[in-house]
Amino acid sequence: MKIFPLTWIATITLALFVSCSKLEDNQAPVAKTIGSEAKYSLAQWSFNRELFAGEMDTVDFIYAAGDMNFVGVEYVSQFFQDKVDDFEYLDSLNAAAKAAGIKNLMIQVDNIGNLGASDSELQSQAIATGKKWVDAASYLGCDMMRVNAHGDGSPEDVKAQSIEAIGILAEYAQQKGLQIIIENHGGISNDGAWLADLITKLADKNVAGLADFIIGV
Repeated sequence: MKIFPLTWIATITLALFVSCSKLEDNQAPVAKTIGSEAKYSLAQWSFNRELFAGEMDTVDFIYAAGDMNFVGVEYVSQFFQDKVDDFEYLDSLNAAAKAAGIKNLMIQVDNIGNLGASDSELQSQAIATGKKWVDAASYLGCDMMRVNAHGDGSPEDVKAQSIEAIGILAEYAQQKGLQIIIENHGGISNDGAWLADLITKLADKNVAGLADFIIGV
């Protein structure tokens, strides 16, 4: 496997401090590190510069995640957009994940068309393409697939159209053992109240939310 320089390494330390009221006067507070059993997954977008530049591919990303002691990976469809139904390629990802001891957790799906489109033909095409990615995610053993709630028209129009399309996609995904999740990922979906209402109205379809805390940064 190629060795790549990391563009960044983020370290998160969680500590639990014992209450001073429970200590003797001459004792100093003791910090206990917690979270040793916490499990973290790595999003493929973390290496977007290397991937877009051709310095890394998706298999390299899997091994990099394993080398960094992550237990799962979150794929981004943009980096293998033309491989959605190439099962030989998907087999190579499964093989790499097994070798690296990595769980295929999710595919973050972009560029399938707008699920909230007002044009029924365009919306149907987006649903059909989304189903292909559901099949790919299922084949990889993922638990989740992220979609975007994008469309045209007023905010309420986009919401209604998204509920219809994402509901159809979510029912299909549920049959495959997958959960559909929606992210604040541009456009009206960046409106927290709008997105929360959308997810609430799709909750019975096994749809949930994924927060992007750096959107717009």
